[in-house]
Amino acid sequence: MTFLVSPFTAVVASVLALSSRPLLAQPAEEGPPAEVAAPAKAAEPLDIRQEIDKVKADLEKLSGGVSISGFFDIQATNPRNDPSIVSMGDFEVDFAKELGKNVQVGAAVVVNEEGASLAVAFVDFHFFGGLIAPRGKLPVEKGFHVQLGRFDVPFGSDWQYFASKDRTEASAPLTTDVIMGGGYNATGLRILGNSGSFNYTALALGGNGSGKVFGGRFGFTPLNKPYQLKPLTHVFEAGASLLHDLDGDGATRETSFALDSEIAAGPCRLRAEYLRKDTRAVEGQGERVVQSGGHVTAVFDAGEVAGAPMTPYARYDTVTKDAGAGADAGGTKRLTAGLNAVLFRLVTLKVEYQRILAAPLELQAQDGFGRDTWLAQVVVVF
Repeated sequence: MTFLVSPFTAVVASVLALSSRPLLAQPAEEGPPAEVAAPAKAAEPLDIRQEIDKVKADLEKLSGGVSISGFFDIQATNPRNDPSIVSMGDFEVDFAKELGKNVQVGAAVVVNEEGASLAVAFVDFHFFGGLIAPRGKLPVEKGFHVQLGRFDVPFGSDWQYFASKDRTEASAPLTTDVIMGGGYNATGLRILGNSGSFNYTALALGGNGSGKVFGGRFGFTPLNKPYQLKPLTHVFEAGASLLHDLDGDGATRETSFALDSEIAAGPCRLRAEYLRKDTRAVEGQGERVVQSGGHVTAVFDAGEVAGAPMTPYARYDTVTKDAGAGADAGGTKRLTAGLNAVLFRLVTLKVEYQRILAAPLELQAQDGFGRDTWLAQVVVVF
């Protein structure tokens, strides 16, 4: 099963109003001196986030209700991983518009080193419930949606963090990078529903050639409070996902299964995920390949330090690959720790350290392999 994955700059000028003391008029005989004007107060510095939001609101009015948002990111890493050290990541612009009471359209255009692509483009029919952002987390309010088009595939839980603006960490888990090839994105139909205590997704997608992919996800949220004031959040969620890839003759080509959970307690949030992908042997070539792995990611909201919200995080993840008799079935185990800081409500700075605890010989033999890696990422959201 193969899916296709998926600058804006702000200039601020501080204006200082200066007043000059007017010339004193010559007093008429014993008359009092002319009054001196008080110096004007310095203008308040412009709030970059407010200015950007104002521009977006003006554009939405001029475009007839099309809301526009986006981000771009810049990455830096060890020279061993990238000889240029610094590189541009994705530049993404998201569009959304309501068409009447029950219809919405959404799209996301992504530009990177590989060129430009339409990562998301769908029509959403919602009979009740909140609007759907082109990418990222789904609304937790009760709702029912039917969507046609291209979108990120709800499989497991990490699909909600594919875009760097949505991910706390600088890197994705090994389960996403290795097993899912960077993340599933496809064209087809998806049905989304949420009752408050549980949510579900049903999928019918285009596969390779004449093949089709069917599946979905079921999530259980027993601790949700239906009358809680906004913003609503999941206190606890557990989910199970399945994707079944069929060829043109109806034979199984690939089966993917995932279990995920997330719990939030005060400033702490813990996410866990397990994936297994079973790829059948193609007639005349290759062998059956089974990949599996999981990750546990912990995030802590440390509050503001010098006016900037700080979020330290840590992750342990692992993947294994079994490609049949005689193949190297060793696994990769990795430990990741980092810090996420939000500056001026506009820029997110992420600094991350990775340590590979174990790796198969095949991976160790690759050029540029190293057990220790440093990453830095700047994400600008507009």
